[in-house]
Amino acid sequence: MHDTVHPSDTLQPGSRVDEFQIISVLALGRESVVYRARDRARACEVALKEYLPAAIAWRNARGLMVTAAGDAATFDAGRRAFLRHAMELARLQHASLLRVHRSWQHAGSAYVAMPLVQGRTLQQMIDDRAVPDAADLLPWIEGLMRPLLDLLTVLHRRHCVGLDLSADRLLVQADGRPLLMSLVRRDPAGRPAANALSRPTDDAWRDLQALAQTLLLVAPQSASCNASLTSSLMSALHDAAAGDPARRPADAQAWMQALGLPERRSRVRLNRELQRAREAAYAPPVVPAQGNPTI
Repeated sequence: MHDTVHPSDTLQPGSRVDEFQIISVLALGRESVVYRARDRARACEVALKEYLPAAIAWRNARGLMVTAAGDAATFDAGRRAFLRHAMELARLQHASLLRVHRSWQHAGSAYVAMPLVQGRTLQQMIDDRAVPDAADLLPWIEGLMRPLLDLLTVLHRRHCVGLDLSADRLLVQADGRPLLMSLVRRDPAGRPAANALSRPTDDAWRDLQALAQTLLLVAPQSASCNASLTSSLMSALHDAAAGDPARRPADAQAWMQALGLPERRSRVRLNRELQRAREAAYAPPVVPAQGNPTI
């Protein structure tokens, strides 16, 4: 049993999954593996995510196998959840949410085709000390907040709450724009939640709290640096992170307005952006700097 997918269980370079040909492994996780693959039908490269729960499944010459007969139901349930998550991502198109080209079941497993994305997770930037210095930090944080709050406004209106907004789920693209790489959800205790779409929107404040706590991770730890970061933005982040009902923002849109961030894009402009995104779904590939979607 492995904590993450073992390299020997992955598809080998040259393997084919319908119109996709495996090039290499990009990332290994507990429940899935992400490959760099070539879409032979459209002559471009994509990220291909395969459902492969390391604790209960492995691969041999015959294909993907469940470790024990008693795990078959668990495997099937996880595969359904994997595909359901992909369909949710496909429906909730937004410039700050990872796009899904296609999701389907194949040879006992399930797959999701996604664009290759250039950038690093926020956690990687923190670990590599690659965040801006104190002089440029506030504008940079504001540049992350604006599109992420716009995204949360859209998601919360569709009762999609309890999101995992940790630093390893947020990708900072090469142009500085943030991208939420999944709709993985957490319950109020921080445990993975199978389905949060039906949860009451009263819990939406927890997403704002989680986002604030994540963005505060990039603030310098020294008192001298923090002294230069006193602003309404930092105060708002601390208020949201604390979760005090008397001080926390009521919702994402109210937080944007309180900070003086631009209003959410008009519906006409949003539709134009979504149309451009659909037209560019199979645009020439962008090679990731460090890995691809967190899994």
